[in-house]
Amino acid sequence: MAKYFRCELNYGHQKSGKRLESARYLRMESHASYIDVMDTVMGMPGVKKGIKAFNEIVEISKKEYIRGKKKEEEDIWLKQLKSFSKSH
Repeated sequence: MAKYFRCELNYGHQKSGKRLESARYLRMESHASYIDVMDTVMGMPGVKKGIKAFNEIVEISKKEYIRGKKKEEEDIWLKQLKSFSKSH
């Protein structure tokens, strides 16, 4: 069985001091720990580095995960980030 997480992430350039906060929803293996989630988050394009990468990581239900993924699909900024990441 999988585990599901909501991660409040900070995006932006490291030295500009500016950031954008966005929730991302992850499906992980059943044996995944919070450390595994943090490692996954740190590797996402555009996410700030180090302890500034995230504000919160919370384990959620599958139902909340599905709702969250739908919100992600509607998020214009995330769509742009994903398409930019694939093109580079």
